[in-house]
Amino acid sequence: MSDAKALAKLDYNRPPADGATGLQKLAEPLLPQIRAAMPGVVAKNAERMVRCLLTECQRTPKLLDCSPRSLFGGVIQVAQLGLELGGPAGQSYLVPFGREAQLVIGYRGYITLAHRSRSVARVTPRVVREGDTFRVEYGLNQVLEHVPKFDDNQAAVGYYAVIQLVNAGSDFEYRTLAQAQAHRDRYALSKSGPWSNNFDEMAKKTCIRALAKRMPLSVEWVSAAVLDEMAEEGVSQQLSAAVVLDPEEKGEPGELKKRLEKAKAPPKNHTPGVDDPDFDPVAALDNTPDTPPKH
Repeated sequence: MSDAKALAKLDYNRPPADGATGLQKLAEPLLPQIRAAMPGVVAKNAERMVRCLLTECQRTPKLLDCSPRSLFGGVIQVAQLGLELGGPAGQSYLVPFGREAQLVIGYRGYITLAHRSRSVARVTPRVVREGDTFRVEYGLNQVLEHVPKFDDNQAAVGYYAVIQLVNAGSDFEYRTLAQAQAHRDRYALSKSGPWSNNFDEMAKKTCIRALAKRMPLSVEWVSAAVLDEMAEEGVSQQLSAAVVLDPEEKGEPGELKKRLEKAKAPPKNHTPGVDDPDFDPVAALDNTPDTPPKH
């Protein structure tokens, strides 16, 4: 049976009665779409992405209550970003949001995307603990100094992330413990979620995401920040839209790839600078004028 005919016969809007087994059956006709979303060199890993999804469903059984279309839409979105789904890499996760799945980006996912931009030398998230020597100054010549005591038994008092660019430009974002807790209290999807189990990592990710929003290094970097923020604010990411169920929607060869690329780009009103094809994030942080000012 062709993929098109299989898609027409299967129900991707309701959770399968046989759980993970049924989800695996639904995956087979969608493998071409998953491959189309992935970079060419790793397109052969489409089956592995499906296995990662099944593993995530075992770790979080409530995902099986979500529509299969949103689950596979999440897989396609992760494939487009070029990240790992679940597992020890901690780059991205799927979480249940009512009957729809939502994609959450881990802080390691942000770091991975930043390093791919070729503009970034290093992204470093840190925890500030009691007893550490720490100083922050904002302004035209902002300062961040941190001399840790390397005592993980001390309580955390703050979190920050530093981004260093290849041209020696840099920026950082700092949050106090109270600010991180306030963010958790406002946006945590559940009391048993990652803010409960991995507070430090979530706090560091919040700092990195703030950098991502004001430093649009790449479409993928900004897309991750936009999707992650939507999940945190309880706004539907509409992951189901990434899955094409009507064979006639595919159009000419290559049309699916174009559609997925268009879907990957974040809304224009989210982050300035991304819509400008000539925008150079490295040059944006370089305060040295190209030519001397005229007198």
